[in-house]
Amino acid sequence: MDMPVDWTDHGLGLGFDVESPEGVRFRNDAASPLTEIEIEERVFSRYRAVESCTGITAWGPLTVAIPVLPPPYQGWGGVTYFDGDVMIAIRTDQLGNTIQPTMRHEFVHYVLKRGGLADEDNRNHNSPFFAACGS
Repeated sequence: MDMPVDWTDHGLGLGFDVESPEGVRFRNDAASPLTEIEIEERVFSRYRAVESCTGITAWGPLTVAIPVLPPPYQGWGGVTYFDGDVMIAIRTDQLGNTIQPTMRHEFVHYVLKRGGLADEDNRNHNSPFFAACGS
């Protein structure tokens, strides 16, 4: 697969620590590191589950875990940026959250973008995949 080239980094940088076979690039900017097993369980396996649930496969996004999201998203658990190539920022305390699975929700945004859902519909959660696959 061709790698996306038109990146906008939203002040987060484009570096990553580890990459899955599906192309999900992950960087943890938190003070507490994650083990390889934790990254697999909390990030990579959730991406594969969303791909399977939606039936949409796509080269994975750059996903950055940070302590606090940048303005104006500080109170959110995660955000998917739609301009340039899509990238995801997730609050580090949301990585292990199984009550409100923010990581899966953001991955649904990503695969729907890659699958051709209009950005406005995606931002407004106008797809049954948010309920079916995002939790």
